[in-house]
Amino acid sequence: MKEKVVLAYSGGLDTTALIPWLKETFDYDVVCCCVNCGQGNELDGLDERAKLSGASKLYIEDIVDEFCDDFIVPCVQAGAVYEHKYLLGTSMARPAIAKKLVEIASQLNLPEGTVRRWKCTHKWDSERSEKKSERSDRRGAPKGNKNAVGAGAPEQNKNAEKFGFFSKYLPEETVSIIQEMPTDPLDVLWDQIQIAYAAIIRAQQIMYVRDRDDKTIEKIEEGYGEKSTREKWEVQQAWDKQGNFLQAQARAQSELRSLVKQYDELLHKRWDLATEEQKARIAQIRAQTDKLKGTDNDAALSRLDEVLSEIKGVV
Repeated sequence: MKEKVVLAYSGGLDTTALIPWLKETFDYDVVCCCVNCGQGNELDGLDERAKLSGASKLYIEDIVDEFCDDFIVPCVQAGAVYEHKYLLGTSMARPAIAKKLVEIASQLNLPEGTVRRWKCTHKWDSERSEKKSERSDRRGAPKGNKNAVGAGAPEQNKNAEKFGFFSKYLPEETVSIIQEMPTDPLDVLWDQIQIAYAAIIRAQQIMYVRDRDDKTIEKIEEGYGEKSTREKWEVQQAWDKQGNFLQAQARAQSELRSLVKQYDELLHKRWDLATEEQKARIAQIRAQTDKLKGTDNDAALSRLDEVLSEIKGVV
């Protein structure tokens, strides 16, 4: 059975040309997915066009409401701009589109590591590496210089392998995780922010205190003697549990705000190198932290409702 690949399909020249290229170059079964963010008539005739180009199937997914609620509103709420000047436009849709593509890939049982394996198998970085090697060939000591003779790494040395050191000492499962971890500092921080935020939300379920009578009684010690039995119990009143919960949440929220601040500072230090997705994330982060801090007020929410209604009316 051929391997499947999910292609983000717009119906334009580039993505239409990619269908036969993927089939002929890699022998893939190409499944197209067009995500409707409000394109309207641009969706007409896409199914026929995709299949005539060689696609086995076309999914058209409508995310207009989700796009407005989960992406446009947070960006408006945060006042998100591009290059410190322009309001975010097309880039807002990219995370939403990527999310839908992942859902389609999951339905087709495509594992998350498939793309990484393709990258390695088909050596997608080879052209870039060749260009780098051409530049590096022009470097080094002048012709006839022998300063570097005999100064190479010892035989069988693995210092040129990316994960040589780890593969020697760490379990295979750990090395596999390291290989899939992001290398960009912004992406690493983003993962930490998501984990921290998820932990805060999860704590709401685990540490929930029902009411003032919600106390916990737990046996923590038990002993047996010749004539008696000894037991020790611990009682947590509702106010104790609520106090512990508030302290834990305060610490977790403080750590989350610190991560957000680090992300924001690093993003603006390397603004020209950051991707559109990395820039758009800060709007989502600010919206989430505002909810946690309870800074939303009725006037702001009312204005957002008006903006959302106008956006949906245009879409």
